[in-house]
Amino acid sequence: MKSILLTRPLLDSFNTRNILRKYGYKVFIEPVFTIKYLNPDISAHEFDVVISTSKNSVKAFSQICKEDDFPIITVGNSTMQAAKNLGFADIISADSNVDGLISFIKAHYSNAIKFLYIRGQEVSCDLKKRLSEEDFNVREVVLYKTIIKRSLTHRCKNLLLDGKIDGVAFFSSQTARIATWNVNSIRKRVNQLCSFIVDSQIDIVLLQEIKCTEEQFPYAEIEKLGYEYAIYGQVARNGVCVLSKYPILEKLKIDIVEGHQEARYIECVIKHTNQKVRVGSVYVPNGQSLDSQAFEYKLKFFDNLYERMSTLLKNEELTIIAGDYNVALDEIDVFDSNLLNGQVCFHIKEHEKLRAILNLGFKDAFRISHPNLQQFTWWHYQGNSLRNNQGMRIDYMLLSPQAADKLETCYIDDRLRKLENPSDHTPVVCIIKQ
Repeated sequence: MKSILLTRPLLDSFNTRNILRKYGYKVFIEPVFTIKYLNPDISAHEFDVVISTSKNSVKAFSQICKEDDFPIITVGNSTMQAAKNLGFADIISADSNVDGLISFIKAHYSNAIKFLYIRGQEVSCDLKKRLSEEDFNVREVVLYKTIIKRSLTHRCKNLLLDGKIDGVAFFSSQTARIATWNVNSIRKRVNQLCSFIVDSQIDIVLLQEIKCTEEQFPYAEIEKLGYEYAIYGQVARNGVCVLSKYPILEKLKIDIVEGHQEARYIECVIKHTNQKVRVGSVYVPNGQSLDSQAFEYKLKFFDNLYERMSTLLKNEELTIIAGDYNVALDEIDVFDSNLLNGQVCFHIKEHEKLRAILNLGFKDAFRISHPNLQQFTWWHYQGNSLRNNQGMRIDYMLLSPQAADKLETCYIDDRLRKLENPSDHTPVVCIIKQ
């Protein structure tokens, strides 16, 4: 039985523990910080509207103000949900980031309104200052502070020293962990997928080759995790989908090459905390052989994908188009460039197509993080390809400039390729800052 250590405060960790136990995990809880609610001397009746950008400030305010009809503007899904759970009835969701909140207030409120901005001791943006610069009347009150523990309990230290903890989970809404994986049949590997999501704390997963229809999709296992989904399936082959811990606002099934309904591309808009992220899961055709119609179709697919991604860049959104592109771009991306040069998946015509997409402005997240690292995402099932590390890097996370600016890191997780009955691909993960 795998064991995992949760580090969030108790109430948050209890909810996560219940989910993990369903998957057979032994769960230990060791909060590394606590939230201390303060009791400042304020009267809510002096103000017209309350502004909150965190669920903890709402919780603290509920202990001071017992009136559930007090108008409150929230930013972020968790803040809005916390206000609902605490019984507030007059909730206005700005549904945006801080810049969007300011625009929302300017559009809907006059300068005569008196605002109470409730917050924690540490914030990333001086909202009071920015609203005051717009001539709004804002009072700022600190309602809670985060207290970091100076040391772990003896019990926790002993568990770690004795090797009884297999993994430690750290959660932060300030980042989004997004993964892409050619799963090569989701029904065969749904347990591997769920374990990967939980172990690696993945927020959004882009899958390729799910090899099932929407009716055959393993909904029960995914719903146990509490994830939403968007699926474009096909009988026994191809198929792409998106799984998200956060609300999926838009779902688009797109046939990149008109007339070819091959379930190779799906696009979603996802609401992550204070921002929206557009993601696409793509499965580019393999191409089979250079003299085949399949190879010409692959090049046509790349041309049309180029047009789609060019259109997306014009929106200036935080966009990630990730998946199995079925081409290794540079010599460092293959185990033997001399041997593979000119073959399918390492041919100059394919290189030209992928470079054209990069020249649009999309960035290769892995190469940003690791300019000179040779690491692969695919190994052939036959022979000793994995043992001898005879692989290729053909799975990519391509980021718009807006997403690249927020990239914290990107890595290839090759542990899943080493499991029993694995996919021939392994996941790529990127972490995006808020």
